[in-house]
Amino acid sequence: MNIIPDSDIILLKCPLELDNKNQITFSSTTAQFNYFNSLPKIALDSASYVRKDETIRVPELLEDILQYNYLMYRNHNYSDKWIYAFITDSEYLNDNCTAISFETDVFQTWQFDLEYKRSFVIREHTNDDTIGANILDEGLDTGEMVTINYSGIRYTLDGCKIIVMSTYDPYAPSGTNPDFNGIIPFNGIMYGCPMWAFDYTNLPRLQSFIQSVVTARSSSAIQGIFMCPSELLTDHIDTQNHNKIIGSTTVYSNIETYYPRNTEAPYSDYTPKNNKCYCWPYHFLEVSNSNGEKQQYRFEDFQKDDRGNVLFTNYMALQIGISGRLCPTNYKGTLNSTYENDEGVTLSKFPTCQWASDYYTNWLTQNSVNMIRTIASQGSNIGVDASPFTNATGAGDIMSNGATGESSASIVAGLVGKHIAARLNANQVAGDNSGDVSFSMGANGYTLLEKRCKLQNLQIVDEYFSMFGYKTNRLKVPNITGRSNWNYVETQNINILADIPQNDLNLIKEMFNNGITLWHTTTYFLDYSRTNSIV
Repeated sequence: MNIIPDSDIILLKCPLELDNKNQITFSSTTAQFNYFNSLPKIALDSASYVRKDETIRVPELLEDILQYNYLMYRNHNYSDKWIYAFITDSEYLNDNCTAISFETDVFQTWQFDLEYKRSFVIREHTNDDTIGANILDEGLDTGEMVTINYSGIRYTLDGCKIIVMSTYDPYAPSGTNPDFNGIIPFNGIMYGCPMWAFDYTNLPRLQSFIQSVVTARSSSAIQGIFMCPSELLTDHIDTQNHNKIIGSTTVYSNIETYYPRNTEAPYSDYTPKNNKCYCWPYHFLEVSNSNGEKQQYRFEDFQKDDRGNVLFTNYMALQIGISGRLCPTNYKGTLNSTYENDEGVTLSKFPTCQWASDYYTNWLTQNSVNMIRTIASQGSNIGVDASPFTNATGAGDIMSNGATGESSASIVAGLVGKHIAARLNANQVAGDNSGDVSFSMGANGYTLLEKRCKLQNLQIVDEYFSMFGYKTNRLKVPNITGRSNWNYVETQNINILADIPQNDLNLIKEMFNNGITLWHTTTYFLDYSRTNSIV
């Protein structure tokens, strides 16, 4: 039986390219046909049977068709299905005939036959961009961090008492033994003498007390004089007994303080399109004891209060130099919703006062130096918004590299940089012995600094996320759609079911394993300036 040639061929000017870094999705085969048929074209009908990925001869002059890079065809006698293909070469045969070589665009040809199964997704555009929902380390260079808000807790002379430890009680009632021989519990620690609190504004009373002790016994009866935050002694001063400190197993403070976070518009100079920019290591909270010790916290690891504030607990215990620690509350899922002591920052030493005594000089030489410690970085940093505290004084990948097999996202990530590793591996926390100087400067306490990337680095990171999505590293069905304009998907050994030629299926899998951007609107194809909201 003779078959009359009845194949349709349409040569097209198409924005798609043979590298398959970018492809277009359609809602239906009709929408797909209407788009391609709307492009500049040369339509040829009544053609002979077109064989897949071979060469066709068309009655056109070579120079007239060089501008066409794409074609679609159907062998109407056998099927109504349109096959889409890239023109790979054109060869002059004569003035009325040109040979065209082509290669099937396997994604456009078979996209409606593909069933995506659970696969290992390396990165993609997420359908949940809630702050804190995506926290995998991207290994991108954050550059130098800048402070955008701060708050502080400060202890100065105005807020302190002077504590005297003495084995002799000059106020002892007549007929009682003024010398103490025993132990008194203070914050669970046993002390060998009582303590009295004095206001620095009433130094004559302090001097009279010391003179009475030295006259009655000797300077060795005074075991220590040091400064202490007044809030630590709340409810522990016996005002009826010359401000003697009442011994107790609970002479310590655990004052809760907070760092308010502005979640509406945290940056005045730039609004990131991707909420991962509001997470570590691009945005975090740093707490310093103003004496060389620092700790960084991830905002996304806090359980906020009903006002969205980040909570800390300020612990202090009564002893020479004062022992204190500011600890995060409800952080990293802490058991019983309490503090996390391992994540805390130590309070700098409070001044130890001097009096005329060789014993004191010896003690001071041996004990007055602050503890020096170094904490290796644990790779956990974070971010927030601010208002003053209690006692505050201050306000990979798209393109495939044929030689290396790297995806576009991996290549671009390498350009963006991975210098953050050096900073994460360095020692970040250290103390020194300048506590007395800090107190004299009015800087003793804690400073809470909200930090973020500098504007240029922040924009670079945000644009990278806009183009390539987030690192995912999960077994899931890839997000082929979910964004208004484009979805980037990169997989490892993607699983796709389809009743199509296996060579074509393998090429489609290779696209996803190399990283591919799927555009959902033809109007904004390759236009990364557009919004790409979750739909």
